[in-house]
Amino acid sequence: MGKRKGIKPPKDIEEVRAYQRIRPELQNVDANFFFNSLNDSEWVDSNGKLVYNWKLKLWTWSRHNKPAHICVVCRKAGHRYQMDTNNQERWLCKDCCQYVAGNWGKMPRAALERIVEQNKAALANKPDKSRIDVEQKTEAKRVYENKIRVLHGLFEE
Repeated sequence: MGKRKGIKPPKDIEEVRAYQRIRPELQNVDANFFFNSLNDSEWVDSNGKLVYNWKLKLWTWSRHNKPAHICVVCRKAGHRYQMDTNNQERWLCKDCCQYVAGNWGKMPRAALERIVEQNKAALANKPDKSRIDVEQKTEAKRVYENKIRVLHGLFEE
């Protein structure tokens, strides 16, 4: 791509992804497709105009690429909804649904976010079940072997 005055495209796809991580509401745009499309066209949009601000163009793509339903907690695509106090749909994504149960539709957004974060943290601190099973089996085996030693000691006398 030749140098054009005033144009500052992203260095690579990672820069686009980094901006999307800062702004989760932009994650509905495929970073690879966005970068490759504009890079291949030498940062000229579909109307033939130069793209001077790629971040603004990403916002435009995001507006046109909106999923029908968005999670109220993390802004990802919605998976399940409940009605709020105004009879409006409130959506949660698959990730957030696993941390919330019951009637969450009428909860304030801040309370819903807090519950999701608390339950994520609780599950993250939960010990690995497979490791516990191995430890329990090892302990049971040790106890069993001690009982055998005691019984052998009783019979040898």
